[in-house]
Amino acid sequence: MRTLRVIVKAAALACLTLIAVYGGRKLFVHVYAQSPTRIRPYHLEDEQIFVKDGKEKILSRTTKVRNQTGAIHELSVRYGDKSGAPGHGDVTFRSARFPDGTTALIQDSIRAKATAKLPEKELAARNASLRHPADCVEPGEIVEAHEQLFGQDAIRESIPQDKEGKKRLLGWRLLGFDCLVAQDFMQERSSTAEPWQTVMGNRLTVFYEAEPDPVLFTNWQGYAEMKPSDMKRKWAQAEGFTPETCAPCFQPDPSDGNYVKWHQGGQR
Repeated sequence: MRTLRVIVKAAALACLTLIAVYGGRKLFVHVYAQSPTRIRPYHLEDEQIFVKDGKEKILSRTTKVRNQTGAIHELSVRYGDKSGAPGHGDVTFRSARFPDGTTALIQDSIRAKATAKLPEKELAARNASLRHPADCVEPGEIVEAHEQLFGQDAIRESIPQDKEGKKRLLGWRLLGFDCLVAQDFMQERSSTAEPWQTVMGNRLTVFYEAEPDPVLFTNWQGYAEMKPSDMKRKWAQAEGFTPETCAPCFQPDPSDGNYVKWHQGGQR
């Protein structure tokens, strides 16, 4: 679903973090639009939550920033299980996306990066998909209310996920920041007479307008270039994983194909 963020299984293994980030498959994927005029920079922090039997668990925390060119840097910390076992600790990773289609997955712990650039055709299609109506309301979205979120004008919208009215996606778009989805949740209820309960989602904790430190977009450029499979494998080895304890960590990554095709300018 383009208008909010795509849900995937919340309880992902830590060893699959690199796959998830490079392929865009995390708890939810933010959708960003670029303004045709002035691009307003921002600093955003949120936490990814999972709720079961009324108990909430914070899976990870993310800091995202956008500069005045439209480039986006993201730093995420996915929490481990606190067991103390090798490979089960917190995992920190970064990514950077630029308006020209260049994308980088960055792993500071092994000083490695995987960079690629979308071909012109794919970049044009992506930019077209990021355009939103002036009121930020996409087809199929239901406006619940106009609200203030961290001092910013926002609309709260919902998208039904079933015909019975028992599942929905609830999200907040910031009107002054190109319809940015700043917060969203998957919610369920046992019947239409019952209140909605959050199952998982992204909760906004900090938001303000500011130009980010430009170093974030450059201080990884000297890292070793690797395709996703090699990067994942090196990270897994550094974390103490073996093919026996995490077989997927040492298997080819599905994103290798696009990486090979699109690395250093892509196929035009």
